Amino acid sequence: CEIPAEKECTKECQHGGTCSNADNVMRCICRPEFAGDSCERIAEKECTKECQNGGTCFKVNNFIGCICPLEFAGDSCQIELAIVAPTESDTTFLIPANRKTRSP
Repeated sequence: CEIPAEKECTKECQHGGTCSNADNVMRCICRPEFAGDSCERIAEKECTKECQNGGTCFKVNNFIGCICPLEFAGDSCQIELAIVAPTESDTTFLIPANRKTRSP
């Protein structure tokens, strides 16, 4: 009984991935920061950002940020905003709550 030889691994792997030919199935073994059949995309990281004041952590590719409620802003939703009454042109402004407004 003769065991067939494994074929040379010819799958192209990106970003330093390594081609593996286990059981005649070619696949890429990706570095930890990459994913996909050919290691072509950045692996999603766990959303670890601490968002304040009811903000929600989100991740896109390699970016992690916060989606803030309307009355907060900043990288971590740490800045409280105040709603300034509409002007004559019906425009409403949001400004940091601790900032004084100037009269025209």
